Order: sequence, then C-alpha cells, then structure tokens
Amino acid sequence: MSDSINPEHYKSGGIETIEYIRAKMSKEEFYGYIKGNVMKYVSRVDKKSDKLLDKIDDLKKAQWYLERMIQVHQEEIAVLEAKMRQDEWIDDELNDEG
Repeated sequence: MSDSINPEHYKSGGIETIEYIRAKMSKEEFYGYIKGNVMKYVSRVDKKSDKLLDKIDDLKKAQWYLERMIQVHQEEIAVLEAKMRQDEWIDDELNDEG
C-alpha cells in the first residue's frame, strides 16, 4: 500500500528528504521549517478540498511534522541530560576525597 504522507520517492538517493533538509539547516532553521509545515497543513485543511480523505491526509501530514517537532525536543533533552551526567561525573571526580 502506498504511503501518501511519506512516499517512497522521499527516500530515494540514500537519504530521506527530511534528513537532508535537516543536515543543511541550523537547529533553529530546521525547527522553523517543521513548525511552518505543521501550520501549512493545518491552515489549509478546510480550503484545499472538500473531500474528507484529502482533509485527513493534510491532518496526517501535520501530525507527521508535529512528531518531528517532538523528536527535536526529545533529542535536545537527551543532550542536556547527558551533559548534566557528564558535569555530575566531573564534579564527583573533583570533589573525591579518597
């Protein structure tokens, strides 16, 4: 079955299009790009077509980008948590009296 939200041609060339875009943008630019796509798909849901299947497709596309926004934040949290653990380890090593 064909995926109308993330079709196979988005993955041609050895890299998924969204990952290529991410690699070429700063973190802030990429976040703005995915946020803009959420806004685009949500705002046009009632304007592009009267067909319910088209509306659902646009909402699913918005959902797909929302999931990417969540993923970006989760990755940031993981980096911050790793940094905190590293800082705690350094503090422990510096304050070790043994």
